[in-house]
Amino acid sequence: MGRAFKLCGITIALLTVMLAGCAEDAGPSEGPDGEEPGTVTATDTTGGIRGVVVDSAIVPIMGATVIVQNTGDSTETDENGNFVISGLEPGSHFLSVSHPLYDEVQQGVEVEAGVAEPAPVKIQLTRVVLLDPYVETLAFKGFIFCSMNVVGAYAEECGEGAGYPCTVPVVGGPFPETLYGCGDRIGKNDQNRPGQEWYIEGPHAKSIAVEQIWEPSLEVSASGGGQFRTFVSVNWVCDPFCGDDHRFGVAIMNSPLYFMVTQEALEAYGYTPETRFTTFTYAADNPGVILEQSYEQFVSISHGLALPEGWSYVNNDPSPF
Repeated sequence: MGRAFKLCGITIALLTVMLAGCAEDAGPSEGPDGEEPGTVTATDTTGGIRGVVVDSAIVPIMGATVIVQNTGDSTETDENGNFVISGLEPGSHFLSVSHPLYDEVQQGVEVEAGVAEPAPVKIQLTRVVLLDPYVETLAFKGFIFCSMNVVGAYAEECGEGAGYPCTVPVVGGPFPETLYGCGDRIGKNDQNRPGQEWYIEGPHAKSIAVEQIWEPSLEVSASGGGQFRTFVSVNWVCDPFCGDDHRFGVAIMNSPLYFMVTQEALEAYGYTPETRFTTFTYAADNPGVILEQSYEQFVSISHGLALPEGWSYVNNDPSPF
């Protein structure tokens, strides 16, 4: 099993819960750089809302979600903290404004039909998560012994730790016992463990991007494509039989392989510092091909905020925070 190396620095995480509230006169009617929100697309029967969202230091908050509660219309603030929502019927509307690092504020707004430049709404949010978002990337090296053995066993029997430990012969199994002996096990992989595993410290992890890259070591068969199959799970065990796991999903593709564990999936599972995250990899769709294949795996864990969809360490994408 590979050893994890931290490639990015880890910031000490602090979580402080502060009182939330509304601030109707929270700041100026324009962003700190002096740029007003854009104009509303108004008609004789509809109008809209425009405004600016800032923090307690009157610094614009980018990426805050603004929702019109009674209609469901929503948008996000731009780099200047500004937002515009059009197409609303005249009358009273209630806004809900939130951000993962800040409190949630609700505020009433009056909409007039036919007004393209209504007075900007001024909304201030209070920081409740003092952790500055960051990404840490763990690097692993792995090795696939083969894609399918000579007697037709499943491809995963050639993977990293699939099947049974070499010390436990299988009586009455689908294949001869010698296949599972210490000297004869496919690939001679004695460690019956997932390919890689890692733990997450702190309660603020929001997403995980798993990436793998490799250079094919030999030509693959016409029916295959040099693909790998990688499962991303938690608390997966095989001692000696594979037990239940919480599987986030599986990626089946050529290099580079990519899989994202979303914020929703992490929150639904409710991980703790004792939760063992795992990946299990084997070659896919290459029947009859022996594939002694090394690869590199990079696990990027975001803290404080979720990674944007498709963000890639392998592609040298800049930090999104």
